[in-house]
Amino acid sequence: MAKNIVQGGAWIRFDVDNEAIGFATGVNYDENFNVQPVEVLNVLGRISLDVTGYTLTINVDKFIKRPGNQDIINKIINGERLVPLIDEVKATGSIPDRKLTLIDTNINQATDEFEKCVLTSHGKQVNANAFLTENMSFEGLKRVS
Repeated sequence: MAKNIVQGGAWIRFDVDNEAIGFATGVNYDENFNVQPVEVLNVLGRISLDVTGYTLTINVDKFIKRPGNQDIINKIINGERLVPLIDEVKATGSIPDRKLTLIDTNINQATDEFEKCVLTSHGKQVNANAFLTENMSFEGLKRVS
């Protein structure tokens, strides 16, 4: 078994609360602005477009944990699990919010940062002759860069 992960092509390092967690071969996010057109009687056309809402969804696909890191499902960050158990969510009534940072490994710079992100889904894939990979989705309050 390989001792280190050999990077090839485009990889994104995935950081949670400023802690490097692992690498992802696919990351996408969608920002949606709800826009309401304003129309006035006896005026041809719209007079403005008003923003009435905003949503942010981040998906991390084919995530591979950083060598030496514990399994992501058991990872403790700031005293709380990254992927909480359902009993923990029931006891607290919430899922911890996180700061997510995407780092381009080719230039070692942050490409995007998101604040107040909450894990909404997590899955694990095991395939023959491949690394164990995980997928995660988050909802966030805002993209800051």
